[in-house]
Amino acid sequence: MQLINGRLERVDIYSKGRQESGYIGTESAPTLLGFVYADIQPLSDEVTEGESGRIVRKRVKLILRPDAGVQCGDLAAVYGGTPDWEITEIKRFSEHMTVTAVHL
Repeated sequence: MQLINGRLERVDIYSKGRQESGYIGTESAPTLLGFVYADIQPLSDEVTEGESGRIVRKRVKLILRPDAGVQCGDLAAVYGGTPDWEITEIKRFSEHMTVTAVHL
């Protein structure tokens, strides 16, 4: 699969991290690992039923080069700004890889 340069967008990749809070305990402190260029495609929402009711989470599919160094559990800033997407699934192919990310 040939990636089309006109459709690629920059996506910053972060690792999860924690740091001591100024108050009590720890707080989230993602560490920037780098960035990749991806073809971003929306997926259908993930709907789950739980004790607290129905939970709807947005999902996207990122199509990346096969040598992109992302891993499950990494965070991504898909639409710029803050890392508010978590990579939950990676499928590797000979010419590309597809990554599913869920909105936190």
